[in-house]
Amino acid sequence: MKMFFQNSHCLDNIVFKCLRRVKPNWLVIWDEQRHQYRDEPFSFAVEFNFLLEKLELIPYQLQLTEAHIELLKFLNCNKVPQDTMDLNKFYIELLKKGFYADIEGSDLIELIAILIYRLRSVGYQHVDEVNREEQNRLGILICLVLFDWYRLIGSEPFHCDHTKSSIHW
Repeated sequence: MKMFFQNSHCLDNIVFKCLRRVKPNWLVIWDEQRHQYRDEPFSFAVEFNFLLEKLELIPYQLQLTEAHIELLKFLNCNKVPQDTMDLNKFYIELLKKGFYADIEGSDLIELIAILIYRLRSVGYQHVDEVNREEQNRLGILICLVLFDWYRLIGSEPFHCDHTKSSIHW
Protein backbone atom coordinates (compact mmCIF):
# COMPACT_ATOMS: atom_id res chain seq x y z
CA MET A 1 0.00 0.00 0.00
CA LYS A 2 2.86 2.38 0.70
CA MET A 3 4.01 2.02 -2.90
CA PHE A 4 0.54 3.06 -4.11
CA PHE A 5 0.79 6.35 -2.20
CA GLN A 6 4.54 7.01 -2.06
CA ASN A 7 5.69 10.48 -3.05
CA SER A 8 2.24 11.37 -4.38
CA HIS A 9 1.57 14.73 -6.01
CA CYS A 10 -2.21 14.56 -5.58
CA LEU A 11 -2.41 13.40 -1.95
CA ASP A 12 -2.05 16.92 -0.56
CA ASN A 13 -5.11 18.05 -2.51
CA ILE A 14 -7.35 15.00 -2.21
CA VAL A 15 -6.74 14.36 1.51
CA PHE A 16 -4.76 16.82 3.57
CA LYS A 17 -6.02 20.11 2.15
CA CYS A 18 -9.56 19.18 3.18
CA LEU A 19 -8.31 18.69 6.77
CA ARG A 20 -6.27 21.92 6.97
CA ARG A 21 -8.55 23.56 9.55
CA VAL A 22 -7.87 20.67 11.91
CA LYS A 23 -4.13 20.43 11.24
CA PRO A 24 -2.92 23.31 9.06
CA ASN A 25 0.19 21.67 7.59
CA TRP A 26 -1.35 19.96 4.56
CA LEU A 27 1.81 19.64 2.46
CA VAL A 28 3.19 16.20 3.29
CA ILE A 29 6.70 15.13 2.31
CA TRP A 30 7.77 11.61 1.40
CA ASP A 31 10.87 10.36 3.25
CA GLU A 32 12.80 8.18 0.77
CA GLN A 33 14.99 6.60 3.44
CA ARG A 34 12.20 5.65 5.85
CA HIS A 35 9.66 4.85 3.08
CA GLN A 36 6.90 6.85 4.71
CA TYR A 37 5.62 10.39 4.96
CA ARG A 38 7.75 12.63 7.16
CA ASP A 39 6.36 13.46 10.58
CA GLU A 40 5.84 17.20 10.30
CA PRO A 41 4.34 19.43 13.00
CA PHE A 42 0.61 20.08 12.59
CA SER A 43 0.11 17.49 9.85
CA PHE A 44 -1.67 14.16 9.52
CA ALA A 45 1.47 12.39 8.26
CA VAL A 46 1.84 10.12 11.31
CA GLU A 47 -1.81 9.10 11.18
CA PHE A 48 -1.64 8.55 7.43
CA ASN A 49 1.45 6.35 7.81
CA PHE A 50 -0.43 4.33 10.44
CA LEU A 51 -3.39 4.00 8.07
CA LEU A 52 -1.05 2.66 5.38
CA GLU A 53 0.22 0.05 7.83
CA LYS A 54 -3.37 -0.98 8.68
CA LEU A 55 -4.18 -1.23 4.96
CA GLU A 56 -1.24 -3.62 4.50
CA LEU A 57 -2.93 -6.05 6.92
CA ILE A 58 -6.14 -6.34 4.89
CA PRO A 59 -6.22 -9.44 2.67
CA TYR A 60 -6.37 -9.02 -1.08
CA GLN A 61 -9.33 -11.36 -1.43
CA LEU A 62 -11.62 -9.31 0.84
CA GLN A 63 -15.02 -8.88 -0.82
CA LEU A 64 -17.40 -5.94 -0.78
CA THR A 65 -20.09 -6.29 1.86
CA GLU A 66 -23.56 -4.75 1.79
CA ALA A 67 -22.26 -2.02 4.14
CA HIS A 68 -19.45 -1.21 1.69
CA ILE A 69 -21.89 -1.03 -1.21
CA GLU A 70 -24.23 1.28 0.72
CA LEU A 71 -21.30 3.52 1.62
CA LEU A 72 -20.22 3.72 -2.03
CA LYS A 73 -23.78 4.66 -3.02
CA PHE A 74 -23.77 7.37 -0.36
CA LEU A 75 -20.42 8.70 -1.63
CA ASN A 76 -21.67 8.75 -5.23
CA CYS A 77 -24.82 10.69 -4.29
CA ASN A 78 -23.13 13.42 -2.27
CA LYS A 79 -20.87 16.33 -3.07
CA VAL A 80 -17.19 15.77 -2.27
CA PRO A 81 -16.30 17.84 0.83
CA GLN A 82 -13.91 20.68 0.03
CA ASP A 83 -12.96 21.72 3.54
CA THR A 84 -13.23 20.66 7.17
CA MET A 85 -16.69 22.18 7.66
CA ASP A 86 -18.07 20.23 4.69
CA LEU A 87 -16.27 17.14 5.97
CA ASN A 88 -17.84 17.52 9.41
CA LYS A 89 -21.35 17.67 7.88
CA PHE A 90 -20.53 14.66 5.71
CA TYR A 91 -19.19 12.80 8.76
CA ILE A 92 -22.37 13.54 10.77
CA GLU A 93 -24.51 12.25 7.88
CA LEU A 94 -22.48 9.04 7.84
CA LEU A 95 -22.98 8.63 11.59
CA LYS A 96 -26.73 9.17 11.21
CA LYS A 97 -26.86 6.50 8.53
CA GLY A 98 -24.90 4.08 10.73
CA PHE A 99 -21.82 3.65 8.55
CA TYR A 100 -19.46 3.49 11.52
CA ALA A 101 -19.80 -0.05 12.84
CA ASP A 102 -16.86 0.24 15.21
CA ILE A 103 -14.77 2.84 16.95
CA GLU A 104 -11.77 2.65 14.59
CA GLY A 105 -13.67 2.84 11.31
CA SER A 106 -12.57 -0.56 10.01
CA ASP A 107 -15.43 -0.65 7.45
CA LEU A 108 -13.98 2.49 5.87
CA ILE A 109 -10.45 1.12 6.03
CA GLU A 110 -11.55 -2.14 4.42
CA LEU A 111 -13.32 -0.22 1.66
CA ILE A 112 -10.18 1.84 0.99
CA ALA A 113 -8.17 -1.38 0.68
CA ILE A 114 -10.74 -3.00 -1.62
CA LEU A 115 -10.79 0.05 -3.90
CA ILE A 116 -6.98 0.14 -4.06
CA TYR A 117 -6.78 -3.60 -4.80
CA ARG A 118 -9.34 -3.16 -7.59
CA LEU A 119 -7.44 -0.21 -9.05
CA ARG A 120 -4.21 -2.17 -8.97
CA SER A 121 -5.88 -5.17 -10.62
CA VAL A 122 -6.73 -3.01 -13.66
CA GLY A 123 -3.22 -1.65 -13.99
CA TYR A 124 -2.97 1.39 -11.74
CA GLN A 125 0.17 1.19 -9.62
CA HIS A 126 0.05 4.66 -8.05
CA VAL A 127 -2.66 7.03 -6.86
CA ASP A 128 -1.38 9.79 -9.18
CA GLU A 129 -2.22 7.61 -12.22
CA VAL A 130 -5.86 7.15 -11.21
CA ASN A 131 -8.66 9.27 -12.70
CA ARG A 132 -9.91 12.23 -10.68
CA GLU A 133 -13.20 10.59 -9.70
CA GLU A 134 -11.42 7.59 -8.16
CA GLN A 135 -8.88 9.88 -6.49
CA ASN A 136 -11.73 11.85 -4.91
CA ARG A 137 -13.46 8.67 -3.74
CA LEU A 138 -10.26 7.41 -2.10
CA GLY A 139 -9.49 10.87 -0.76
CA ILE A 140 -12.81 11.30 1.02
CA LEU A 141 -12.59 7.84 2.58
CA ILE A 142 -9.07 8.56 3.84
CA CYS A 143 -10.20 11.98 5.11
CA LEU A 144 -13.04 10.38 7.01
CA VAL A 145 -10.76 7.87 8.71
CA LEU A 146 -8.20 10.53 9.69
CA PHE A 147 -10.95 12.92 10.78
CA ASP A 148 -12.60 10.17 12.86
CA TRP A 149 -9.31 9.31 14.56
CA TYR A 150 -8.72 13.01 15.26
CA ARG A 151 -12.20 13.34 16.81
CA LEU A 152 -11.42 10.37 19.05
CA ILE A 153 -7.98 11.60 20.06
CA GLY A 154 -8.33 15.37 19.78
CA SER A 155 -5.17 17.39 20.04
CA GLU A 156 -3.34 14.74 22.06
CA PRO A 157 -0.23 13.26 20.44
CA PHE A 158 -1.07 10.34 18.17
CA HIS A 159 0.56 7.03 19.06
CA CYS A 160 0.11 3.69 17.44
CA ASP A 161 0.84 0.27 18.86
CA HIS A 162 1.93 -1.79 15.87
CA THR A 163 1.65 -5.04 17.82
CA LYS A 164 -2.06 -4.50 18.49
CA SER A 165 -2.86 -2.52 15.34
CA SER A 166 -4.89 -0.03 17.30
CA ILE A 167 -4.94 3.63 18.28
CA HIS A 168 -3.88 4.92 21.68
CA TRP A 169 -3.92 8.28 23.35
